Amino acid sequence: MNIGVIGIGDIAEKAYFPIYAMQREHHFHCFTRNTLTQKRIQEKYGFHIHYDLDSLLAVDLHAVMIHAATAAHEELIQRCLIAGIPVFVDKPVTDDIKTTGRILQYAKNEGVPLMAGFNRRFAPHYVKAEAMKEKNMILLQKNRRNLPGDLRTFVYDDYIHVLDTLLHHLGGEPDKWEVSGEWKGSMLASIVLTMKRERVTAIGIMNRDAGVNEEILEVVSPSGKMVVRNLSELFLKEGHYETKARTGDWTPTLEIRGFQAMVNTFFSAVEKKERMPMLVEEIMNTHNWCEKIIDKLEKNRG
Repeated sequence: MNIGVIGIGDIAEKAYFPIYAMQREHHFHCFTRNTLTQKRIQEKYGFHIHYDLDSLLAVDLHAVMIHAATAAHEELIQRCLIAGIPVFVDKPVTDDIKTTGRILQYAKNEGVPLMAGFNRRFAPHYVKAEAMKEKNMILLQKNRRNLPGDLRTFVYDDYIHVLDTLLHHLGGEPDKWEVSGEWKGSMLASIVLTMKRERVTAIGIMNRDAGVNEEILEVVSPSGKMVVRNLSELFLKEGHYETKARTGDWTPTLEIRGFQAMVNTFFSAVEKKERMPMLVEEIMNTHNWCEKIIDKLEKNRG
């Protein structure tokens, strides 16, 4: 397949391009306005380079990967969808709920596949934790070292991962929920969200005024507990016993963090014309919850 790639920032080069380099059966066409990046990508990977968007879209593309800044998503996604090209976009789709809704509805109406980059849905240890039977509590902490931020950016660019993971693990809409935040001047420092669905309680914490970068997922059931640290270590606890699940010493970081399976699943679905692994309705729901949290925190702040 011919795959277009739009936007080549630090995350794209670290998390996606090593995966693209392994896809020998596909041809990658990259567009970025940064001349130094153009040269580096061409020399390192030998990918086709395009100097403007029209040139890229003139190629017979089977899919487009959008890694540009969130502010550019709306225009780029629309151009691709109107051209009938399946789209993968880094989360969020946009940080405006009406715009996101319009884009997703268009994709659904026109039957053009669209997938958002929620890699934790594909991280092997998170997949195991999500499958735990009779779970009654889910706790996810994702903390950042001394990084309070603007409310909307905090939620849409970072906390959205915590939120999507909780919604995915709950397997349905919460019966009730509450959220609180701590502020540092005009900047949001932390969020604590509690959701309840039937007999399951899900708690999502993000402290960006912490002295450490860490992510810890705990899933509890009457028979035991699973703990995943930084997506890479899985501990199984039962009674007084704790065992660490082995991960191959040479397992690539991008596989552990779910990026490899996410990209491969998207490419496979496009190539075989199968249903996307994440429905448009699920993507919209996660964005709707972002907006609910922003609205509640703004009101509570007074």
